[in-house]
Amino acid sequence: MSRRFLTRGRRGGAALAALTASLLLATACAPSGEDPAAAPSASPSAEPSGDAPGPGSEALAIPEFDVDLDQLAEQGIEALENLEGYEDWQWDDWRNWADQHIFQNPLIRDLWDPERFEQAEPPQQEEPPAESPTPEPEEPDDGVPPAIEAEAAPRPYAETGEAIVGKLFFDTPEGPAECSATVVADPSNPGASNLVWTAGHCVHGGNGAGWYRNIMFVPAFNSAGNAEDPDVTTEELSPYGAWWAVDATASTLWQESGENYGNEASTEDWAILRVANMDGSTTSLEETVGDAAPVWFNADEELARADAWGYPAVPPYDGLDLYSCAQDDPDRLDVTPDTTPMWWIGCTMTGGASGGGWFAERDGERVLISNNSIADLDYTWMAGPYLGAEAEAAFEEFTAG
Repeated sequence: MSRRFLTRGRRGGAALAALTASLLLATACAPSGEDPAAAPSASPSAEPSGDAPGPGSEALAIPEFDVDLDQLAEQGIEALENLEGYEDWQWDDWRNWADQHIFQNPLIRDLWDPERFEQAEPPQQEEPPAESPTPEPEEPDDGVPPAIEAEAAPRPYAETGEAIVGKLFFDTPEGPAECSATVVADPSNPGASNLVWTAGHCVHGGNGAGWYRNIMFVPAFNSAGNAEDPDVTTEELSPYGAWWAVDATASTLWQESGENYGNEASTEDWAILRVANMDGSTTSLEETVGDAAPVWFNADEELARADAWGYPAVPPYDGLDLYSCAQDDPDRLDVTPDTTPMWWIGCTMTGGASGGGWFAERDGERVLISNNSIADLDYTWMAGPYLGAEAEAAFEEFTAG
């Protein structure tokens, strides 16, 4: 068992020093040969993919990417004059730059099926760089929440009130990947939300890299528990349909400096997606699943209880079942002196649970307060970002658009 050296922080929390932790992300190696669905490289020097985006949908209205300088300005991209040598850029240069800065998710029908779902396998978790300081306090485990065994949700999920939690599938440069995500309420469309909340590292490579591709949300994935049936269909695994991401936002901190071993950017490791039903239906996601969780920004710093949900995929789990961990009086984890402490609970969920919602009660209503982000390498605890002013401002801007 690896030991994590954490020092006491503010009330009920600890400071994150050389965090022996990693993002709760599960990915798989790409199939042999070229994968036409593969995402472009997530490095800033990536070459354009050159792949055709596949057949689109009139109902979803997802066009092929085209350079639009007005769009760049509207999205707050750096001014054109700050792009070194742009006067000599060719189309491939623009496409490569856009891959890193503009969310684009051209629809590929029939891409995700039971066979491709099964390809998602967890990677080896990474540790912090060797040069990171590792202070050893007098009481190494002081303040670390005790492990809480994750509990399997009762089935069918479609009938137990947990349909708002689902799986998020997407392609990274390494191949197919999976996370968890939650349907959240949209103040601009009361009762008819098409918004999904997840972790930033589930949609963007972080550290100046780019957006992932082929992002699709499946609420109440494998609700009936028949995923291991060799004849199971995509429709049977998707009781509320499959929802393609048509727009997204993630925190600036995550996009610029996120790392897959956990760092200060984990304190803003969140993302918001707008989705559309792949069958062309105009009925909203919220109306389809029957619920959506309001997001509680700037939540009380002391809560009676927090529940974290997700689809863990690293053994002993297999990514096919929905689990949760609940802790009374959740702790706070200090990452750096200058960042807001993360929510912190004991939990044995593993990779694949990333992005799954954390819930608390406010005035008798179940609300979302965070999402699964990082865990220790032994999977005894888990932490999620505190959704403060930056998250609230991004949410308001995203929903206003």
